[in-house]
Amino acid sequence: MVLKGLPESYKPFIVVVTQSEKQQTFPESKAALRSFEETENARNSADCDSMMKTASSPDTRLKFNQNGNLLVDCGATSHIVTDELKFESFDESFRPENHFVELADGSRSNRIAHKRGDANVRIMDADGRCVIAKLENALYIPTFPRSLFSVQAATAKGGTVIFHPKYAEIIHKDGVRFKIEKYGRLYYLHTYENSKPLSDSIMHVT
Repeated sequence: MVLKGLPESYKPFIVVVTQSEKQQTFPESKAALRSFEETENARNSADCDSMMKTASSPDTRLKFNQNGNLLVDCGATSHIVTDELKFESFDESFRPENHFVELADGSRSNRIAHKRGDANVRIMDADGRCVIAKLENALYIPTFPRSLFSVQAATAKGGTVIFHPKYAEIIHKDGVRFKIEKYGRLYYLHTYENSKPLSDSIMHVT
């Protein structure tokens, strides 16, 4: 796929494709580009670093949460979480008035992100296990319609994201794979909800 002809606004997509460890086929590249274009229309982004760490849990009482899935976003530079209860800690030095978020129309605004910290979300890996994904330096933005999983943040920390025509997958640096489902023109990671406290069911992957 020819990347040189893409405009400057596609730079995040180009970085993700060129840094991938797997050479994508033309259909896979088209699927990735289509995902980037669609999520660009529905996203806001902020300039922060973040990452994903995994911990597995075989808790069979977890229920699939159709409404809370993570939108996989190639353009956002940070993970964005809309539920404050998902955070285990916050960065006390973060100041909303000093943090500017760039909107989809190119404008910039502060005080959109209320807090920044480490969030835990429950997702399913490719083997059907519940995994607790730790999103570091995620932005807490309660006004967002949906939480976002940042492809840039994941690949910056050693993860790999591969887009196929009908689905995609994330490969964590420790080898754990996560299937990304396609709904319409957008891609989502399945998440789960459970009333049981997170700390009771975490088993760290080493």
